[in-house]
Amino acid sequence: MDIPETGAVFAFGRSHLTISGDGNDNNYFFVKKDRIKKLICGQNQSAVICESGRLFVWGENPFGQLAIGLCENIVTKPSCVKVIKKLGHTVKDFQYGSNFSVLLTGDL
Repeated sequence: MDIPETGAVFAFGRSHLTISGDGNDNNYFFVKKDRIKKLICGQNQSAVICESGRLFVWGENPFGQLAIGLCENIVTKPSCVKVIKKLGHTVKDFQYGSNFSVLLTGDL
């Protein structure tokens, strides 16, 4: 396992990170060159906020609550929420509700 100095996120149980469907069921991921500063867990979704203000999300998404612009039922690969950077902001905080999410931004 080749984990960078920035660390890695490990998930256990039914986290959707462990179910890739391609035979390579990994229970961890890492973000190169960007340290993870906060973990967020919902009932069926998870997310991380990096020091740069980037947000990566995965899990159940039937209502678009992952904020990645898709309404896929399950996202197993951590996906960056790119719309925030396009708007010139960084993510300061993020939380999941039952079928929704809320996000607090800051300036770049």
